[in-house]
Amino acid sequence: MANIDEYNEQEFNSLDNASLPGGAKNVNSMEIQNLVTKQTNGSAIYADLLQRTNLDIDNSASDLARFIRANGIYQRNDFDDFNTFYLFPRMDPYKMLGTTREYVFFTKPDLHIFRTTEDAANKDGSILNPEIANDPFFRMMVSRGYAYSVLANLQYTAPGFDNRNPFIPILSNYKQSNLELNSVTADDIESAVNMYGTKIAYRQSSYRSDEYTDFSLDFRDDRYLNCYLWFKAYDHYQKRKAEGRVSPAHQEYSIHKIISDQMTLFKFIVGEDGETIIHWSCILGCYPKSVPRETFSDMPADGQLHFSTTWHGSFQDDMNPKILDHFNWLCNVRMYGKQPDELPIYDDTIQNVTGEAAFCPYVTQYKPTNSDIVQYKLKWYQVPNKSYDYQKR
Repeated sequence: MANIDEYNEQEFNSLDNASLPGGAKNVNSMEIQNLVTKQTNGSAIYADLLQRTNLDIDNSASDLARFIRANGIYQRNDFDDFNTFYLFPRMDPYKMLGTTREYVFFTKPDLHIFRTTEDAANKDGSILNPEIANDPFFRMMVSRGYAYSVLANLQYTAPGFDNRNPFIPILSNYKQSNLELNSVTADDIESAVNMYGTKIAYRQSSYRSDEYTDFSLDFRDDRYLNCYLWFKAYDHYQKRKAEGRVSPAHQEYSIHKIISDQMTLFKFIVGEDGETIIHWSCILGCYPKSVPRETFSDMPADGQLHFSTTWHGSFQDDMNPKILDHFNWLCNVRMYGKQPDELPIYDDTIQNVTGEAAFCPYVTQYKPTNSDIVQYKLKWYQVPNKSYDYQKR
C-alpha cells in the first residue's frame, strides 16, 4: 500500500491556503483532483487527503461531493425520483435495467389421445383411446416411439406417463422468438354535442385490450421433428374432434365447461442475474392455429431447422400476483408438494454458470438490503435423485 510520504507534502500544503467563513479550509477541486492523480496511488493517501481538507465525500455539501455530482456521478442516496426535480438528465446505474432474458412456460393440454383408465391392459399408458385407436396417424406415432415424448406432452392425465408435469418443456427449450404482448388501450365515450359544436370525451375501461390476441412464435427443431410433430398431432386431433369422432378425456370437462384442449402461456423476463423477475405476464386460453408445413418447401442449407407458428389467446394479463400464485400452484403439482434441492444459476465450484438441466421452476419473494422494493426471483430446482456439490470449496 502506498505511504503518505509518497506525495509532495509541500505541494499539497501550498494548495491548502484558502479560508471560508468560520475558518473551514477550502481548495480548488480541480487542482486537488490533478494532484491526487499525479502524486498518490493508494486508498490510505486518499483517505488522509480527505481528512486534511473539506473534501469529505460523505458530506453532500462538501466540495468533493458537489464536484463529483457536477460531473454526472451520483451516489445511491442522491436519487429521489418521486420527490425532487433534476436540473439535468441523470443516469442512474443503481437502477439500470441491464441485459434481460425471457422464459416462456406452456401448460399441457389434456387431449383424449390415450385411454384414461389405468388397468392391467393399460399399465404403461400407451394404449390409444378406442375412439382413435384405428387412426393411421396416431398408430404410426405410437409405433415409431413418439408416445412417451410428443403425444405424452399433449395429454396431461394420461396414465403411465409423467403426467405430474403440467408444462411442455420441449416448447420452452426450442422457442426462438419472444412472446408478443398487446398494449393496454382504453376505449372512449363521447358526450352529446352542444350548441357550439363542443363535445367531451370520457375514458372508458381497457378490458378489450386484455381479450382476443393473435401472436406468432418461432421454434427450432431436430432431425426427428419432435417439435413439428407436436403441432401436427395437435392439429390432427382437432380435425378428429371437428368430425365428432373423439370425446373429452373426462366427463367433468363437459359438466364444468372446461376447455381441455387450450393452454396458458406464462412469460417471465429476468434481469442480468438470471433470476430477478423484471416483468411477468400470462396469456390464457391459447392454442396453435397453424402447422408450419411450408418449412419443408425449402430446407435450410446450414442444417438448422426453424419455423414460425401462429397462436390465438383469449385473455392476457400482466403484473398480477394471481399469475404468480397460479404458476406456483402448478409447480407444486410438479414437485409432488415437496421442494427439491435448489439448482443455482452460478456454480461456485467451477466458477461458471451452471450447464445442468432443471426439474422445475418456482417463484420466490425476497427483500434486497439496498432497496425498499420487494422483488421476486425465478428459482430452479434439481432433478430428483440427482444432486451436485454446488458449495464453494
